[in-house]
Formats: sequence, C-alpha cells, structure tokens
Amino acid sequence: AGAALVAGSLLALFTVKHSQALFLGLCLAAAGVLVAVRRWTRRRPAGHGVLVVTAVACCAVAGTVLLARALRYPTGNDSLQDLLTGHYALPDRARPWRELLHLEAGFWLEWLRRQLWQPLFAALLAAGAWGALRRQRAFGLYVVAAAFTGILTQAAHPDITVWGERLIVLAWLLPVVGVPLLLEGVA
Repeated sequence: AGAALVAGSLLALFTVKHSQALFLGLCLAAAGVLVAVRRWTRRRPAGHGVLVVTAVACCAVAGTVLLARALRYPTGNDSLQDLLTGHYALPDRARPWRELLHLEAGFWLEWLRRQLWQPLFAALLAAGAWGALRRQRAFGLYVVAAAFTGILTQAAHPDITVWGERLIVLAWLLPVVGVPLLLEGVA
C-alpha cells in the first residue's frame, strides 16, 4: 500500500510540477538507499517495504526524465538559461552551470547569515529532524528526505530576493512532522 501511495503521489506531482516529482523521487530514493545500507551494515535485512519504495522512487526518477523528454518539457539547461537571462530578456550564457554555482555560493552564504540573524526556521528544522529521526530512523530519514525537496527547489533558484519562502516551503514538513514527535514524550 505504501509503494502504491508513493507511486500515485509522484505521478500526480508530475502532472503539476515535474521538477518537484524529480526532486522528491531523488530524495526518497536516496533515503531508501541510506536505510538499506544502514541496515545491511548492521547485518539486518533492508526490509521489503524499504526496497519496494526505493525501487518505486528510482522508477519515478527515470520515468520523470523520460516522460518530460517525450513531452518536450524544458530541460535543466533550458530552465537554467531562463533563470540566468531574466526569462530570456538577455542573451544565453556561455557557461551557465559555472554561473549557477557562483550564485549558489552567494545565495547560501546570505541565507545562512539571515538564519543566524533570525534563527527560528533553522532551529525548527534541527528540532524537526531530531524528533523525526529519534522516533524511528527509517521514518525519520524519509521525512528528512521529503523536506529536503524544499532545499533543492530553493537551490534551483538561488536569488535571495525572489520567491524564497514559497520555494523552500516543503522544508517546513520537517518541523511540522518532527517537532510534535520530539515533544510527544514531554506532554
């Protein structure tokens, strides 16, 4: 049932925003691999559910890439040129990936500076991760992975003045799920 839910959710997400489906599929697949490897190093079986969800996530990533290509959706390079040229108002960049990395460095330094000045979001992310991972490691890794989709989305748009809170909104999954789990023993 869990695999069908993940597959259906990723398919539905593809119809709305295929890049989000790609990011979420990648993050869920990475979480599944981490859970399986962790269990394997402890000489425990990975678990049928973990393997199936990981396989579904990997298939969703491949399916997203192939279907987006078949439907002639914009590629990563197209999106990057769109970002760097102000929606094609300027000529295409010769080295867009190098320019993106330069923007990323500046963006994340500014983002960290702002988090140090107003640390609520960063503190809630840390508390949420602690709560989710403390409860059950496998579950926590999947929650962290799903929330990381928000970080990836923000990383794809490294402009501190544009869309910040809207793009990173999926990262709020971590405090929303994890903080109540952290406080569960207190209440």
